[in-house]
Amino acid sequence: MSRLRNLLPVAPLALGVILAMTSAPRRADADPASDAKEKAEKCATRLYTAMIGDGATAAALASANPQSMFETLVTDPAFVERF
Repeated sequence: MSRLRNLLPVAPLALGVILAMTSAPRRADADPASDAKEKAEKCATRLYTAMIGDGATAAALASANPQSMFETLVTDPAFVERF
């Protein structure tokens, strides 16, 4: 009985090792469509934050190519005041 009590703290560790050895590794892949959308949103947010110090507009966030909105961003009064 005392041997069993001595091994009890080791049981969770042994179970973890057994589970790690028997599990199959899986590759994590992102959805290309959602990944492109997230990149465009991040780009729009960074562009507007850097240029006018404010968040991106809804049109910029929805755009697939937010860099093309730079020409309209340059005419923004906040941009003119900042630079």
